[in-house]
Formats: sequence, structure tokens, C-alpha cells
Amino acid sequence: AVYLLATRFFSRRTALIAVWFTIIETMMFISYRTIRPEIFLVTLECFSLFFFFIGLRNGSVRFFFWSGLLSGIALWTHPNALLHVLALSSILLLTYKMRVFTSRCSWSYLAATFVGVLPYLLYVVANDAQNSFSTFFLQLDNRTNALAQQNWFIASFTGEWKRIVEYAQFPYRVPIVFILAFAWLFSMYSKKREARNVAIVVGIHAILSFLIISNKTVLYSTSVLPLLCILAAVGIDELLGESRSMAERLKNIFRLIYWRESIAVGLFVVLSLNQIAGDMNLLWRNRNCSYTETVHRLQSVIPGHASVWGALTFWFGFHQQPYRSQYT
Repeated sequence: AVYLLATRFFSRRTALIAVWFTIIETMMFISYRTIRPEIFLVTLECFSLFFFFIGLRNGSVRFFFWSGLLSGIALWTHPNALLHVLALSSILLLTYKMRVFTSRCSWSYLAATFVGVLPYLLYVVANDAQNSFSTFFLQLDNRTNALAQQNWFIASFTGEWKRIVEYAQFPYRVPIVFILAFAWLFSMYSKKREARNVAIVVGIHAILSFLIISNKTVLYSTSVLPLLCILAAVGIDELLGESRSMAERLKNIFRLIYWRESIAVGLFVVLSLNQIAGDMNLLWRNRNCSYTETVHRLQSVIPGHASVWGALTFWFGFHQQPYRSQYT
């Protein structure tokens, strides 16, 4: 999805760099290794963005419909998909301004989003209406309680700082934050509309995360990390300039007239080494953390016919037994 999005609206070189950054992104690896729903969330959002940008380019109602449909389906996987819907709605408002309320493109996107999320809403009604939707609202309880606190602004700011510190494994990987922040700022002033729009999506995610999301974990940031990888790739690609052979580039890279290329290569190397170091550190610290062995040990003390209450992660080890978690 990242490759398709980047090749269509930027360049193949940008796409290859973006995919490389996505592959080695440590926090995405941490999130996905526990089979979290962000895997589906990120994929659906990237394809939604792909169709959305095509719609903006040619004004086709059809592509806005497909974008909205995928946005609605993304809401099945995680409530944070609402940030994606609000971000794309903001881009519609910035693009069409007052015409947004009469634009067929806007209504196509919003109507398709409703159609996409409708099966989930019917599922909630069918399974939770008799409980006055208590189970559904339980998932939102922590968020509303956090907003009701008098010091929620300071608590939210502190939580966001902890999220950044966790992401950078402070202080060892701080260059990651600086490089991605610079890439985001650089993209806000880019001549390419798609780069600016990706930056807007990331910015709105950041603002709404600060205001709405009470669970300040970096796992909830993974939906924008592929977009930040694309923005970093766009900036590096523009600094590299026109295509040259690798031998010619290495030969001239330290000459003063090629300072832009030197910066681009430096940013690429620093970002890559930081992410790879984070991956290696993660693997080393968890080298004796076998999921299979852990499940076998649990199964040895839990009878095969017993009902199991536990973390959602271990459902995969007990899927043949009655299993219940907080989110069942």
C-alpha cells in the first residue's frame, strides 16, 4: 500500500525509500508482532488515501466513494480510524472551502464512510442493545474519564512526551524524532499537493491524539508512521535531485557543490541506522521470549476443557476453548 501510494503520486525512488523506512520502522514492528489491529488499520487507511488523492486529482466521485468505503471499514478494526476520517474531511474542507457542503465529492466520501461502517454498527446493535450498549461504551470510558479531569491538558502533554520518549528509546534514538519532524515541516511547504496533504493528515492525527486519546502509548501512533516514512522519503528524494549512477554519486558526494546530496545521504543513513539499531536491540532483549513455549507452559496448567479469561494475545493459544478477554 505504501509503495502504491508513493509511486502513483511521487516517484519510484521515493516509493522504494519509503518502503525501506516502513520495513525497518521499529515501533511498527513492536506493534505488529503482537498481531494488533493496527495492521489492518494502516493498510485500509493507506488504500483509502490512495483513492482519495486520485479523486482530488480528477474530481471523480467514484474514487471518493471507494476512499470513504475503506475509511468506514477501517472503523471496524480500531476506533482511531475516526482520526483518519476527520483528517480527510478536513482536507475536503480546505480544498472545496464553502463548496464542501454542496460538493458531490464530499457527500460521496461521507456517504460511503457511513455505508462502510454500517455493518459494524448493526453488529453492535445486535450484540449489545439488550445491555444498553454497556460493553460498547466501556471501550470509550477511559477516554471520557480522562477528558473530564481538571488537569487533562497537563496530563495529556505529559503523556504525549512519554510517547515520544518511548518511540525514540530516549536518548539513544532521538535523531529519528528530529528527522521525521523536519520531514513533516518540509512537506507542509512542498510544491507537491499530495505531500502537503499527507502532512495535513499527520498533523491532524497529532492534534486529535493530544486532545482525544487518553491511552498515551506509541502503539496508537503506528497508523501515521507509514505516512511519516513517505514524507521522509519525499524529502530525501528531492534533496538527491536528478538520477545519477551510484558510482558518480559517491565520487562527488563530498564536494561542496553537492551539499544537498550529502545531506540527503546523511539523513538516509542516520535514520536507517537508528531504526535498525532499535530493531536489533528489541530482538536481543526479547531473544528468550518464545510465544509457542509460553503457550505450551500455560496449556500444561490449564485443563483442555476449561474456559479461559486472559489477554487477547493468548487467544491464539486457546482458540479451541471458550475464551474471553476484556474486548470479547
